[in-house]
Amino acid sequence: MTNPFGFREFFNQYKLHSEFQPVVYLSTGEIYGVEALTCPSLNGKPLDPQQWFRSAWERGLSADADLKALETALSTLHNAPSKIKISNIFVNVMASSLNDSRFITELCNQLHKHGIKSDELIIEIVEYVEFNPGEIKEMVKQLRSLGIRVAIDDCKTLDKTRKTLVELEPDFVKMDKSIIGHIHDSYFKQTTLVRVVEFVKGYGKIIAEGVERAEEREVIHKCGVEMGQGYLWAPPLSIEELAPMLQV
Repeated sequence: MTNPFGFREFFNQYKLHSEFQPVVYLSTGEIYGVEALTCPSLNGKPLDPQQWFRSAWERGLSADADLKALETALSTLHNAPSKIKISNIFVNVMASSLNDSRFITELCNQLHKHGIKSDELIIEIVEYVEFNPGEIKEMVKQLRSLGIRVAIDDCKTLDKTRKTLVELEPDFVKMDKSIIGHIHDSYFKQTTLVRVVEFVKGYGKIIAEGVERAEEREVIHKCGVEMGQGYLWAPPLSIEELAPMLQV
């Protein structure tokens, strides 16, 4: 994806909408919260979200992209049917956005505008764009001072994520689907998962992503994981499709 225009034209060209995937308790299937997933498109043609966000990051526009995605998600939830109740909302953010001086101010403005409490929001720091956790440590502290919780996304192994976990002590660690897929057939994957569970015990919770099979759910639960997310329960859904699952 190229950006032959200026910043304003770049963002005006692409339309965003949000879909939502439930995060559930493994033991009961009860919904804990939802992850808001950004779906960009151009002239009605869908674009891979990671490609869209990475392109923004490469041009120094990561905060603009993340704030636009956040606005889309919170606006969608704000306008959802009144019977829907969501207490925990995971929203993906690139670490580079946290270094932008505008980010927290704009984030707070959006929460206020859409009637979302700060303790209902979980900022999910994505790792497909590399970052130094020490550089965002103070910003994470500021988020927590507001009541906003933090998750680390795409955890694959403890060795690669250890520094991030030590520096940031996230409230949630999301295990990547590459570890969860067919975990019931892989001793290595099970051992990897148990190491992460043991490492974060006491300060954070593990969420297994990409759960598609009952066998995977059973194994990750035995490994000490409390929550999961994946097609075993539901694919990413529009707010209208999700509504029957969230009515109080």
